[in-house]
Amino acid sequence: MQTIIVATNFSKDADNALNFAIKALKGKNYQIVLFNFFSPSIHVLNARLPADKLDRLTFIRKEILQDMVDSISKNHEIPAIPYFATGDFITALTSCIKLFDAKLIILGMAEKSLGQDLLGNTTTMIINKVKCPILSIPSNVSYKGITKVLFACDIDRGVHKKVLENVREFAHNFGATVDIFHVNKYSNRPTEPTKINNILEFLSDTEATFIDVHAESVINAIEKEIKSSDADILIMIPYKYGFWNSIIHRSLTRKMASASNIPLLSIQL
Repeated sequence: MQTIIVATNFSKDADNALNFAIKALKGKNYQIVLFNFFSPSIHVLNARLPADKLDRLTFIRKEILQDMVDSISKNHEIPAIPYFATGDFITALTSCIKLFDAKLIILGMAEKSLGQDLLGNTTTMIINKVKCPILSIPSNVSYKGITKVLFACDIDRGVHKKVLENVREFAHNFGATVDIFHVNKYSNRPTEPTKINNILEFLSDTEATFIDVHAESVINAIEKEIKSSDADILIMIPYKYGFWNSIIHRSLTRKMASASNIPLLSIQL
């Protein structure tokens, strides 16, 4: 049985992601670890609440978490485990991943906002820092099945075997087809056939199709393909860049994660 971590802060976005996970995983050989991180707000800290009051807040959150886990196990027949954490968020999440050998993290994605554009949010921070595939669920998306996956990748940079293994496993688990989508910015420099064939050969036991388009804007091309292909999931790779390019790249990742009308599966190297 494989483990999927579903992160919750008890918000509407987190509840939507949990409902998506429950419907997607029901009847499959998975267990859910429901992860909740508690860090008292600055207002609580400034109020200098006595230790027993903070302990009470912690107890209440643990009770809510346990009730949610009990409901998942009883009403949906999916094994579920609570994981309550404090301290440093990334450290706590990384420890949870290692403890359960988690294969995927599922997170809710809040609606796009100016603050998010400038500062990012928890989901995009995790995408940049955690070495585990992350499925971000937009707040307006509900589970309706997964039959087609759009895998947007930069074939010119190369696609790591580990990424292809994750794409293949995800597609097999849901019986989905895969559209491998590449945006070529240079009309006079076609994509090397060998690189295309290598990917198709690796995914030979999956129903996969290669799509190569010429466009100036990668993001616009992907958004257009999402609409025309009626894909259920978008898969992307958050490549590592230099400092200035990373600022640009993070904004693109944020846009695809928050502005898209389908979930984004981010596979880190």
